[in-house]
Amino acid sequence: MPLPGWNSPISVRSIHAFLEVSALLCFAALVVFDVVAHFETKRKRLFERIALIFFALAVLAEIVAYPYSKRNDEFSTGEIARLNKVAEAERLARVRLEAAIAGRELTAEQQRKIGAALEKFSGRIVWLRSYPGDGEAKRLGIQVKTALDLAHIKVQDRLEEMYSNAPLIFGIEVVCAANGIRDQRHFARALIATLSGDVGKLDVHPLSEFACPSEGITEIHIGVKPAALAK
Repeated sequence: MPLPGWNSPISVRSIHAFLEVSALLCFAALVVFDVVAHFETKRKRLFERIALIFFALAVLAEIVAYPYSKRNDEFSTGEIARLNKVAEAERLARVRLEAAIAGRELTAEQQRKIGAALEKFSGRIVWLRSYPGDGEAKRLGIQVKTALDLAHIKVQDRLEEMYSNAPLIFGIEVVCAANGIRDQRHFARALIATLSGDVGKLDVHPLSEFACPSEGITEIHIGVKPAALAK
């Protein structure tokens, strides 16, 4: 049979506090009557008995308070675990929010590594596009251009000049002519692998079959930041 207020954290804390205070008061009364017993010789035995009664009450209060103390610890442990879980959920929500707000980027080290990985394609031509008014995509496009410049790839800066009649692009798209020569498609696949792999870590779509202005040109389209990056 559960003790009174056993399932309520507030009741457990209140009862435990009441019993602890009661025990303390009983111990104080014990000391007082024990001292009085030394001076009241005629009623010494009476005061000693009263002191013993308060001692018994203090011990009883401590005994009854013990299970409430353990129960209070259980509630406290559960509350700490709950608060830790809430704090972790808030931390994850904050990280997701920061990811949603922060723009995509390539660090200087990533740009250097991309340049080194694509250096074998030196002299190739790439057109770089993004949507008008999309500052985040343009900023990323400038970083991609810097990386390609390090590889001595000739970049035509057409940022903010995305085709207006094409479907909206989320992420990054690399395209070349469907009937393009083989080494151009190899170049396009290398761009995708480098930008989306362990070096670039960007969200790049698989190679598309959309046509380019000419068979000898590969294009990189910096689209809208994917919502998935905010998760």
